[in-house]
Amino acid sequence: MSRPRIALMLALVLLAAPARPAPAGEDDLPRLPFEAYELANGLQVVLHQDRRLPVACVNIWYRVGAKDELPGRTGFAHLFEHLMFMGTERVPQLSFDTLMEAEGGSNNASTSLDRTNYFESGPSHLLPTLLWLEAERMEAMGPSMTQEKLALQQNVVREERRQSYEIAPYGPAYLALYENLYPRGHPYRHSVIGTHEDIQAATVQDVKDFHRRFHAPNNASLVVAGDFDVAEVKGHIERLFGSLPRGEDPHRPLVPAVDLAQAKRVTVPDPNVELAQLLMAFHSPPYFANGDSDLDIVASVLTEGKTSRLYRRLVFQDKLATEVAAWQGSAQLGSLFNIQATATPGTSLEALEAAVWDEITRLQQDGPTPEELRRITNRIEMQKIAGLESLQERADLLNHYLYWLGRPDGLAQDLLRYRRATPDSVRTWCVLTLQRSRGLVVRTVPTPSLPEGSRDVRPGAAPRGRFEPPVAEAFRLPSGLEVWHVQRPGLPLVSLRLESSAGSMRDPAGKSGLSALANDMLDEGAGALDSLAYAQALEDLAAQLVPVAEREAAGLAMSVLKRNLAPALDLFAAALVRPTLADADLERVRALRLAALEQEEADPTELARRIAGAAWWGADHPYGRPGAGHRDELAALTAQDVRSFIRSHYRPSGCRLYTAGDIDRPALEALLAKAFAGWEDAPRVVVPAIPPAAGRGRGLRVLVHDMPDAPQTVLRVVFPAAGYASPDRLPLGAVNTLLGGSFTSRLNANLREAKGWTYGIGSGLALLAADGAWVASSSVRASVTVPAVKEVLGERSRMAAGDISAEEAKKASASLMQGMVDGSATLEGLLAELAEAGRKGRGPEALAQDVQAMQAGWDAAALNDVARRALAAQDVVVVLVGDRATILGQLEGAGLPAPVLVNARCEPLEAAAPAGR
Repeated sequence: MSRPRIALMLALVLLAAPARPAPAGEDDLPRLPFEAYELANGLQVVLHQDRRLPVACVNIWYRVGAKDELPGRTGFAHLFEHLMFMGTERVPQLSFDTLMEAEGGSNNASTSLDRTNYFESGPSHLLPTLLWLEAERMEAMGPSMTQEKLALQQNVVREERRQSYEIAPYGPAYLALYENLYPRGHPYRHSVIGTHEDIQAATVQDVKDFHRRFHAPNNASLVVAGDFDVAEVKGHIERLFGSLPRGEDPHRPLVPAVDLAQAKRVTVPDPNVELAQLLMAFHSPPYFANGDSDLDIVASVLTEGKTSRLYRRLVFQDKLATEVAAWQGSAQLGSLFNIQATATPGTSLEALEAAVWDEITRLQQDGPTPEELRRITNRIEMQKIAGLESLQERADLLNHYLYWLGRPDGLAQDLLRYRRATPDSVRTWCVLTLQRSRGLVVRTVPTPSLPEGSRDVRPGAAPRGRFEPPVAEAFRLPSGLEVWHVQRPGLPLVSLRLESSAGSMRDPAGKSGLSALANDMLDEGAGALDSLAYAQALEDLAAQLVPVAEREAAGLAMSVLKRNLAPALDLFAAALVRPTLADADLERVRALRLAALEQEEADPTELARRIAGAAWWGADHPYGRPGAGHRDELAALTAQDVRSFIRSHYRPSGCRLYTAGDIDRPALEALLAKAFAGWEDAPRVVVPAIPPAAGRGRGLRVLVHDMPDAPQTVLRVVFPAAGYASPDRLPLGAVNTLLGGSFTSRLNANLREAKGWTYGIGSGLALLAADGAWVASSSVRASVTVPAVKEVLGERSRMAAGDISAEEAKKASASLMQGMVDGSATLEGLLAELAEAGRKGRGPEALAQDVQAMQAGWDAAALNDVARRALAAQDVVVVLVGDRATILGQLEGAGLPAPVLVNARCEPLEAAAPAGR
């Protein structure tokens, strides 16, 4: 459970499968360098130095989670996580966030059943401040608590519960898990979010007692990672944390292992879903105990990838489910193995459950095949190694292993768990865990709607590091395909991203969803490999291939271990050179998309997005049509539509390939030339001009879509923005950071932190090639819908008046710069940034040009000038998805235009009458 963070919004013809890679030995396991020590007060410290980028992060774990809550105080650990951001005497409310964001840093936290962690990152010169802030709240947050702070976060957390569980599709099913799987008095009896009653009942004294009991140095571990001098950081840590007193070691009684004496079945009516769902749960071994990793493998055998047993049976063959997932939910006092399957329209949950047990029984009888086991362990290793690209992930892993294994150097031990698994060990744990007589089955069914010292002075900043963004090497293959490549030595990984202009804006009129459907078909078989054989070939290589579908571009992305690059490239290229595009696959993929669209019609957030797009751009505008399409238009698409679309848009001269990783250009170029040989070009697609947005020049409009008895209203406010080519593009991003693009933005500070009306609100810019839109969005308590709208409009008006301060301008410039640094830290993030620039007509040096502008920054006068011009237009679309009676009652006399009731396609239903039904 974490606070929301608000960010700028916004792929050789094969005749047979490639040869299998040679198995890796244990001596090739990666290690994370670190230094570990302990302060006299018991605080465990781990240092991980990496000076490649001018970035540093702090990661602290407290050994306290939802399992440590007192009776009648469920949800308290998570509530406490929120309160840890509410400030102290030295660092008043919101200052934790403003001090970080002023220099481009960011921070967040999460709570689980077993632990709470807090993490911050930013430019390396900010590291002394990050350490000071963590030491400050370790010492002073509890004593600084007030009733006002507590009441505010109680409101915020209760809104989070409503948004994440009560109105979220299938959310109630997860709340039902814990109370049905654990007896009264067990620490896991309740969910991390807790109940409304217990959250509201918390007192200031509860907060102070909880802080004193659990937030002492001897109950915490601190990891510092990134660009720093070791001796200097040790000095900061000793000075800031060393004088904090050791606390009493928390008493935790032994908890006996839990199991169900007999099977249990629960039915949960859910007004927020259109498709029934099955959720099965079984008690399983604790984290890192014998069997824990084997059950991770069981989950992958059942549901990871198209060739997994349940996906192949339920989704691919019998078409009983639209999606299926399984996972081992590892925890300290015992884990839960979960299986989730969403039924296709007209499929009974009885038939779905019978098919699930049929496949489980097969696995229990025969175990996984050696090929399955090898594919899965390769994939797990690939995922874990890829995670090491992120500095923040490395810091968290060091703390993770310290918590669970008692030492930070647990990565090799973790990976060896999977390498040492055997088909028999996996089969055995599947038999021991997945038993009909001892599991819980939760059936979700659609229903109609229901109602002092060294910390007194903040330390000075460390020297500021300089970020040098990569400039890609550009070259062209014999087939005509242009390639941009960035060589990045280090981890043995390579990522690719091929983009064409076949985004959803290229869907012909009346054929919405064609781009998305065509894009989904690219990984459904190639050459002589049908869909399942192609998926299995990828899985054999642990290659992660995903379609990329956006408004202005579409294509394929892939990440793979360097040792498997050559055969993976052959598969990647085959999807484009010779896609299979079989009729049976098309109908299966279309059916899944239609089922997903049906579910989206019950999702208030998705409805608000669709309605707002149609209202601002126009329902038939290339930018206004939903990327996933309309159900009737998607159902009417033909196989010829899909084949023609792919042939027209996926051609060498109409695509660009972005690559990055541990390989030099000559080696990569040789592999690519071979893989893409024979890719023939096609006639250039004639692209019509993009008309202006239909919402411009129409003033303020209010649209209401009825979701009876909804406890929250989803609001979406759209107003004009310039296109990507505008010279104001970067400073406009800085202005958005202040309005709603960061946690300390004006919108979030107002609606969440000051008023507690929402779990979070943000804004983002959609800077498209021809035009743009600025969007603010949130889910707010239904009773304050219209006041929330007026606050959003008010914040926009105040910023349009030119009131950005010097401090805000500095923060916005730093945040934008740090976003670029963070975005380019991983291969996938770097390629996404390069592709964004490339599809807008810029060159390989685009990132370097942007960084040069960001390093110079913008003062308050420059940002105020941009804000005045950008926010001057009075054209605004306000979309409200929620209970009609509640919304209309608040609109009476509110001084806003008369609302228009609309359906899911933004078609007017009638003039909105006064409240009441």
